[in-house]
Amino acid sequence: MRSDTHSDLQIDCSTCPVRGHQCDDCMVTALLSISPHELPLDAVEVRALDALVGSGLVSEAEAAAATARPERPQRAATWASVG
Repeated sequence: MRSDTHSDLQIDCSTCPVRGHQCDDCMVTALLSISPHELPLDAVEVRALDALVGSGLVSEAEAAAATARPERPQRAATWASVG
């Protein structure tokens, strides 16, 4: 028999002692920012990030968190937009 007793977890960012300073490292931010449209980086993108990290333009943490997103398909032109 299933028990319907459970406890809810409520997180209130307004009570967080490091709010606004450590949000990027917060597990709540990580869990809530996952997008089903994010893809792993391909080899070319990884090499590009490595170059950016090597030149100091991107931090290692930013590079580690980077994901690819699919390109939006271009719409076919309509007669109204062509003519």
